[in-house]
Order: sequence, then structure tokens, then C-alpha cells
Amino acid sequence: MRRAWIVAVLTVVFAVSGVARADEPKAEVQAPTPPPKDAIVLFDGTNLDQWTKIDGKTPADWTIKDGYMEGVPATGAIKRNDIQTKQKFKDYHLHLEFWLPPTPGATGEKKANSGVYLQQFYEIQILDSYGTPQDQLKKGDCGAVYRQKAPDVNACLPPEQWQTYDIDFKSARFDDQHHKLSKAVVSVVQNGKQVQKDVEIDGATRAGVKEPMDNNEDVIILQYHGHPVRFRNVWLVEKKENQ
Repeated sequence: MRRAWIVAVLTVVFAVSGVARADEPKAEVQAPTPPPKDAIVLFDGTNLDQWTKIDGKTPADWTIKDGYMEGVPATGAIKRNDIQTKQKFKDYHLHLEFWLPPTPGATGEKKANSGVYLQQFYEIQILDSYGTPQDQLKKGDCGAVYRQKAPDVNACLPPEQWQTYDIDFKSARFDDQHHKLSKAVVSVVQNGKQVQKDVEIDGATRAGVKEPMDNNEDVIILQYHGHPVRFRNVWLVEKKENQ
């Protein structure tokens, strides 16, 4: 009798668990996306020739292994070991793939934190948000326009799996008197799922930083936030003014 009762309880538990999992939006592992012919390859797995530290001069010193680069702690006078592109860009489609380490016991933004800065002012958050219910997603979760808009859905995979970002970005526009004509606009697809769609960015997302109020191109930054986050297959296709 006792054995039959245990079996019945386990059957109900597994059934309920299965329904809960079926209701969650599912992201799928994406195969590496080769760059198109007109792409600017920013990282092909072999070198950091397209990157510097955030002073714009010192060569980037992240670890390269097995086709990926991995963030490392800062050394010397530069306290932040973010890296930035040597080239500057305005409007573009950016593709990158990232891998998050496990962070047992960590919560919130302490879970494998990183980010990609568009024109160095606008951050798209990278974080281990796997398992966070959709109605609890915040402006600091993975796929968020940091501090401004939470992702529309949770498209995260578990840690230690390669994930993808495909980001379409149009920079803000200003007139000759530095008055803003239009805000920067971004769309983000994570692991094949749309997490941001034509979102207007309301100024710089970094605390204490302001937009440059001009129409110049600017760098892309990959953030090191204390976790050994990996990146691979980073490339970009520039867009024309009217695209």
C-alpha cells in the first residue's frame, strides 16, 4: 500500500513538473553563424588584433583558447579590463556568441555578469538569467537594454552552453546644434528568439555617462565584470544611412 502511494505521488509530481516545463518559452542551441561576405570580422578565434583595452591604445590581453576569447582580471593601472574595438561604427548588424560559467549560490546580477556596449554608451546585458520566470524579468537580466527595458521573453540557455546575440542598431541622430533628432534604436535576437524589438534607447545606460550629442561613429565594448565569460565568432555588417 505504502509503495503504491509513493508511486502515485511521484507520478503527480512528474506530471506537474512536465507541464510547467512545457509552458516555459524554449530557446534552442544555435549553430555558429558564419559571417557573410560583406562582414567585418572582429574576432575569428585566432587573435585580438581588432581590440584594445578601454584606453584605446593598450593591446587587449584576454585569453584566447580553442577558438574563443575569455575575459580576465585587470592588471596594472587600468582597473576595468573591458575591451573595445579599434574601429568605430554607426549603424550595423552585430553578431556574437557567448558562453557563461556556472556561478553556484550567486543571485541577481552576480550570476556570470557581462555585457556588450553599442557605441560604448548603450549596454545590452549578458547574464545567467536561465530559469527566471518571464513575469519576473528585470532591466538587469540577460537581453535587457540595461537599466531601461527588460527583455520581452527569457531566451537564455543554461550556463556552459554557447548562446547567440544578433543585434540591429541604429545610432541616435543630432542636428548641427547638438539637438537630438531621434533616439538610438535597437533590436535583439537571442538564441533565435526576439527579446527586444525596435526599442528606442533613452540616452546612455551607463551611470555617470552622457551621449556625445553628435553623429560620429564609436566603438563596441565587451565588458569584463569579474566572471570568465567567453566570446567567439564576433562580426558586424555596417548599414547604410537609409537602411
